[in-house]
Amino acid sequence: MKRQSSLLLFVCSFLMVHAQSDTLAVKKLGQFVQNIRTFNSIYPQEKVYLHFDNTSYSLEETIWFKAYVVTSSQHLATSQSGVLYVELLNPKGKILETKKLKIKDGQAHGDFSLDSLNIEYFAGFYEVRAYTKAMLNFGAETVFSRVFPVFNEQREGGDYTNKDLEDGLTISLPNRRAKAGNRKTVNADFYPEGGNLVDGLTSIIACKITGSDGQSIDVRGEVVNANEETITSFYTIHAGMGTFSYTPDGSRKNKVKIIFENKKYMFDLPSSLPKGTVLRVNNLNKTSLTLQIEKSPEIKPSLLGISILCRGELSFFQEIDLTEEPFSLKLSKDRLKSGVNQITLFDAKGEILAERLVFIAPKEDESIFIHTVPDKKEYQAQELVTIDFSAPPETVFSLAVRDAERMIETPVQNIVTNLLLSSDLKGYIENPEYYFYSPNTNRFHAMDLLMLVQGWRRYEWTTMAGVKPFKPQFNTEPGLTIKGTLASSEGKNVEIIASMRTAGLEMDGKTFSDDKGVFYFYPEDFYGKWSLNLRSKSVPDGLKKIRLDRWFSPTPKAFDYSETVWRNRALKPREDVLVKEKTAKNFVIKEIKIQKEKKKSLIYSVGEDIDEALDKGKKPPFDVHDYLAFNDSRYIPVEVFPDSSVLEDYHYDGYPVLFYNKNDGEASDTLSQRVVQTGKRRFDVAVRKMGKERPAVEVYKIVVSSGLEADKSQPTATRFYRPIEVYPYPGYGMRNIPGVRYTLFDGFSKPKDFYQSNEFKDGYYFPDEYEHHRTLYWNPKIKTDADGKAQVHFYNNSFCRELDISVEGISLEGVPVAGLSLP
Repeated sequence: MKRQSSLLLFVCSFLMVHAQSDTLAVKKLGQFVQNIRTFNSIYPQEKVYLHFDNTSYSLEETIWFKAYVVTSSQHLATSQSGVLYVELLNPKGKILETKKLKIKDGQAHGDFSLDSLNIEYFAGFYEVRAYTKAMLNFGAETVFSRVFPVFNEQREGGDYTNKDLEDGLTISLPNRRAKAGNRKTVNADFYPEGGNLVDGLTSIIACKITGSDGQSIDVRGEVVNANEETITSFYTIHAGMGTFSYTPDGSRKNKVKIIFENKKYMFDLPSSLPKGTVLRVNNLNKTSLTLQIEKSPEIKPSLLGISILCRGELSFFQEIDLTEEPFSLKLSKDRLKSGVNQITLFDAKGEILAERLVFIAPKEDESIFIHTVPDKKEYQAQELVTIDFSAPPETVFSLAVRDAERMIETPVQNIVTNLLLSSDLKGYIENPEYYFYSPNTNRFHAMDLLMLVQGWRRYEWTTMAGVKPFKPQFNTEPGLTIKGTLASSEGKNVEIIASMRTAGLEMDGKTFSDDKGVFYFYPEDFYGKWSLNLRSKSVPDGLKKIRLDRWFSPTPKAFDYSETVWRNRALKPREDVLVKEKTAKNFVIKEIKIQKEKKKSLIYSVGEDIDEALDKGKKPPFDVHDYLAFNDSRYIPVEVFPDSSVLEDYHYDGYPVLFYNKNDGEASDTLSQRVVQTGKRRFDVAVRKMGKERPAVEVYKIVVSSGLEADKSQPTATRFYRPIEVYPYPGYGMRNIPGVRYTLFDGFSKPKDFYQSNEFKDGYYFPDEYEHHRTLYWNPKIKTDADGKAQVHFYNNSFCRELDISVEGISLEGVPVAGLSLP
């Protein structure tokens, strides 16, 4: 009896401990879920999408764009950020221009001119990036990016057949882009479903196969043992992606054999864990999603959690017990949000045991199509064009009308594919529209493959759940913000005075730094560049110690292969080939004049470079010569021997330099003027003069001419110079006042109008007689009326016959809007 009582007591104690353990596990699992909700309320994320007027450009054209800035979770117009940064980068990754745009009702629009005499504007693949400062807290991958081919200037008369991407550079420019990794003839990456392979447990493995340039290739593959006996085989089904089922046996000797163009290539399989948990998901049913979980036998059953996030928001959570295996869970897709969903299996310690992405297709009411009806299928030169639109009442959208016959087809996306797919996945997605609009039913399987091969999560579960600490580095900007630091022990909790000036306008203010020396000014909205004067009595060395936080642009990325291919829509099918960078197509067009090539110059933004050095606490170049010698290897000292005394001259690319001081029109070579004195020439060394009178901190920009200039002091020019123009700041002396930080600060960029006020006929836009740009009409903001109707009118140019119409927008409810042409 006593023994039975002891046994009963032991069983009761065990059950109580087990119950307490389960209660504690339930509490911890629930806390992780609550942490996710709290994280989203404190750190809501944003997305940016840009709609462009065209798919490619030529030098001398203008890139027009409309920006939609929305919350990541609901795609509603953002109420957080009021400032959008849009950058234009050349093929070398140099940021040529940054637009700082005012966000109003989640929208903004702007433009980039490619008509520049700067030699850093050359043919090749350009990138446009867009982001808010707060987006950078979640990594550079969140930045919107679009790559365009930019061709050399076209011939006259609307001739767009000469697609020339040769950069034509005669000098070497630094490449700022990240370098792509070394690639082999065939490259294979493998992705176990859920993240890990476990010995003895069957998993699905997805693969992505690419060629030497990173292009997707279709192959046949086999999993083979050490004797090359086939265990299983597979084929890629879309964009180099495929899957196969595999059960690791712990031998580590099995490999994958890829057969491509009758050659075989061997690859190692991902390593497997001796024990663990695997997750398998069936997402091919139209109405339901099935999850199956299995663990190694030696792992004791424990309470686990399953969460499903869509765009960072929790849409499903359930506690599960793996006592009975395999565990299976069937979910109705009506319970989940459309878009990329993130399934996470985790334990009470916050460790992720398995994770998988799935895509839930949008329902009919989760996308809006604007019906677009032009009044004709073909148009005559300079004929009036009328286009009718129908959509839900008061829908706002942007419109681009292009010359269909001169369109360049590039891998594109629209606002639907971007917000629901591309913006939540890592890297460039080849032809995202295929997964939404292709009539091929195989696209559903291809979409599931795409979810398996994506290794990056925009929404990091461990961070949101509080397992991993999160320290935001960038502040949210509701409006223009001047943020800086007093980098001095005397700069804590002290007063800072700011004065801002532009033509006839001024703003003044004062603030205090915090206990870390950080200070903020929030000026009223202004446009263009203003001079900014910052000073503090407590910090005497203001030039070096007052530093602004404005250099946060992400490192330029390496281009994906698929971003750098294009196709000429007008070519015949047999000529319809993919063309990569550096490939030029040459055509001979009779009776077409070739425009005279413009001479370009190398333009150095000295002021920006000096400001960046000062803001980052670095030592800037002392004078003009130091700056040029540091930034340009063609600018070098050369020893000369006037009157047997050795002096130092400067040459650029082998020619002596002629400096032009653009402040007062003064010109001097680096050995200055020749003066006859007692029968001998005396050299007043202007190197010293330029250094003393023109410190680099006073200079706004330097222009190095691509041409040469003759020595005008000689009757017969035998000496040629390289002209270099030095542009000092207006009031450049302000840059060197002790205790003062004088700089320029960018306000909002003012967008241009697509057409000028004189380009109208009968109240409608009427292009010039010789206008032949492929964008016929661009309007960043059109709104349907109370009946859901809108109409636009404009005149055709002299060359277009058929229209290509692009319509994009987003509703007040966060539903993406795309155009649908009707017959």
